[in-house]
Amino acid sequence: STGTVTARLRVNSGALFDLAGKGGLADLTAGMLLRGGGGLSAKNIVDSVDQLGLTVSVNAGWDSTDISFSGPADSLEPIFDLLGRLVITPAFDQQELDSFKAQRVAAVKSEASDDATSVRLKAIETAFGTNPYGRPSRGTAASIAAVTRTDLLYFHSRYYTATNAELML
Repeated sequence: STGTVTARLRVNSGALFDLAGKGGLADLTAGMLLRGGGGLSAKNIVDSVDQLGLTVSVNAGWDSTDISFSGPADSLEPIFDLLGRLVITPAFDQQELDSFKAQRVAAVKSEASDDATSVRLKAIETAFGTNPYGRPSRGTAASIAAVTRTDLLYFHSRYYTATNAELML
């Protein structure tokens, strides 16, 4: 068959549901989906995505988390297999989590050193105060460091449910 197919899974929860003091939890949970699950290692996932010619995107916003797989029309079955494995039984491997958190902390610190970003974050904090919108959705270096594997397991079991998600093709 010709053409492309895209499967999008939206979990109707995002950074607004981060645990107190654990800003970035939704973002970390989403990002970790691509780092192992359903019996696949992070390398297995990368290899499968490459072999199938897929494009994968994972994005945690304030209100939702979107996971998208696109590829050739004949890849729909493997797309559903991968999506199911990663979303239903993520590994949340501790070594992968430690590495991913280190990357996120470095990215957040780098962004914080940018003057325009600093001004924007200060303006948001001033406008929204203690409301969740007043903090960065991806978290801060300190809040990311505070997130544990147990937090990811909780967030995933609480929000990654059939009754809190929708699948679009």
